[in-house]
Amino acid sequence: MSSAGLPGFAGHAYTVKVDNGLEFEHTFAVDGRSLHWESPTGSAETVSLHVRDLSPGVYFVSWIEATGATVSEVLDLNHNTAQIFWTYPDGSDWAGRAGELHSGVLIPG
Repeated sequence: MSSAGLPGFAGHAYTVKVDNGLEFEHTFAVDGRSLHWESPTGSAETVSLHVRDLSPGVYFVSWIEATGATVSEVLDLNHNTAQIFWTYPDGSDWAGRAGELHSGVLIPG
């Protein structure tokens, strides 16, 4: 984390353009402990984050949504990229869940 102990994304907003064509708006709290996201379908939620500093400017960020969906991202603020894995209940995969692995681009807002 930064010298102030906050992740580099704290207090910042990004549009996340995912390789499948979806775009999400991410607005991180100033303390870096929560995220407000908005989807292209109009869904939105504020979630608590689990954050791990991997290297300078690179963070592992994970959360659980009210629907039971889980999202894990490696955010590389040095290159404005994201590696994203999400799971969601759908009854068709292991334990009734499906998972998808994606890459994305972070566009600072």
